[in-house]
Amino acid sequence: MQVLHSLWDTKTFYIWAESSSLPLSLTSPDGNDRRTTKPALPHPFALPGEELKAVLQETFHPDGGHGIVLPLTIRLPSGKKGPLPSPWLLREDSASEKPANLGDCTVPALAYEQGNALDLLLDMPAHPPQGTVFADSVLFWSQLALYHWSSLPGSSSFQRFETLTPSGRQ
Repeated sequence: MQVLHSLWDTKTFYIWAESSSLPLSLTSPDGNDRRTTKPALPHPFALPGEELKAVLQETFHPDGGHGIVLPLTIRLPSGKKGPLPSPWLLREDSASEKPANLGDCTVPALAYEQGNALDLLLDMPAHPPQGTVFADSVLFWSQLALYHWSSLPGSSSFQRFETLTPSGRQ
């Protein structure tokens, strides 16, 4: 299972994903915690860039592949062994743990310019493919894109609002 997450900074829209098939922690086979070697930890169950591209290609069809894979540092609720799984990620090996702090993690993300991001969000399917879940952040940006598009001149919703009188009647 993959959970797609997103965020938008001032110029770029990012999508990254968690995968239930990847290990929960960054502990090496010798038992040493590898998190101490880097300031921003690699997220242990973030989907690698090429797999992320494939999931987005399947989910969004041709528009999913136009992003550029970049490392993205984000701050997430973390426990003793690293970032905690999001509520949407179903894992059998996950014990319920309360966040101890917010930890910096690096995830592979697909970066989209504003125009491509808007196209991607407007083309988002109502239901993701089996095995994929949209986190609330993806749903939020999709709804905002639909709202923005519907308020533009020339869209049917905008034309409907223009025909209303001040009293709200047509």
